[in-house]
Amino acid sequence: MKKTQSSPPKMGNNGGTAFVRINGERIYLGKYGSAEAKQNYARCVAEWAIGNVAEPGQSPQAIGSITVDSLTIAYLDYVQKNNVADYYAFRSAAMILLQLYSGVTVDSFSPKCLAAVQQHCTQHVDKNGKRYSRQYCNTLTKHIKKMLVLLI
Repeated sequence: MKKTQSSPPKMGNNGGTAFVRINGERIYLGKYGSAEAKQNYARCVAEWAIGNVAEPGQSPQAIGSITVDSLTIAYLDYVQKNNVADYYAFRSAAMILLQLYSGVTVDSFSPKCLAAVQQHCTQHVDKNGKRYSRQYCNTLTKHIKKMLVLLI
C-alpha cells in the first residue's frame, strides 16, 4: 500500500525534464521551465488535491474533435454578444479552466476534471492579492457547467 502525501508535491528537474512525484510515481511534465510543464504541473497538483491523478497527455486528441480551448472561445464570444452581465465572470472562469486543460479534448473532460478546476480556483489569487471566495468559485464552476451543457 502506497503512502499518500499530505502536502502538495514539488516540481523536480531531471536533466532538463520537469517531473513531479505523486504517491511514489514519477510523472513527467515536459521541458523544465516551459509553459507546458507549468500547465501540466498545475493540473497534476489540482487533480492530486481531489485524489485523481492522471499523466499529462494521457487522453490523446482525436482528429476533428473539439478541444476545451475552442469550446471556451466560442462560448465566450456567445456570452459577450448575448449576455453582458455574465461575460466578466465567465471570462474569469475561462482563464482558470484554460490554465489547467488547454489542449484537452472535451470528450475526455470528466466531472473529476471539473472538480480539479474548482479546487484550483480556490487557490487562485486575484490582482489584489486575495484568494477567491468559496461562493465565487462555485459561481465560476456553474459558468463552466453551463458551457459544457451546450454539448449535450
